[in-house]
Amino acid sequence: MHLATKLVTASLFVSMLVGCTINTVDPTKTTSGSTTGGGTAKQDCELKGYGWIDASNTSKNPYDLWLNGVYVMRLSGNTLTKNIQISQGPSKIYVKQVTGYLLYPTEVTWSPTINSCKSMAISFP
Repeated sequence: MHLATKLVTASLFVSMLVGCTINTVDPTKTTSGSTTGGGTAKQDCELKGYGWIDASNTSKNPYDLWLNGVYVMRLSGNTLTKNIQISQGPSKIYVKQVTGYLLYPTEVTWSPTINSCKSMAISFP
């Protein structure tokens, strides 16, 4: 058996023991280290209680993004922005068109429940 195959097999086995699911967590968002009692290190998103939003702006116009009432960023037109961190639990996601409207900007609000270590996709307008 090749070394890469052994590593993947070992990773899957450890994931099953710890209770993790495969392909639901951004692998760049984990902590390293050890725990006492022979356990394994928990993922940073689980310890700190956050998930991610993937925001797709399908308009040619820019939109501003707020998470739980806090301004986060301006999303350029026709872009996909991935892995925007958001706290777990009931949340409010709000986007507002910046330019390109005639009378009033387009505004969209979502009220999802965010799960730790999970990603949620939103698309607007």
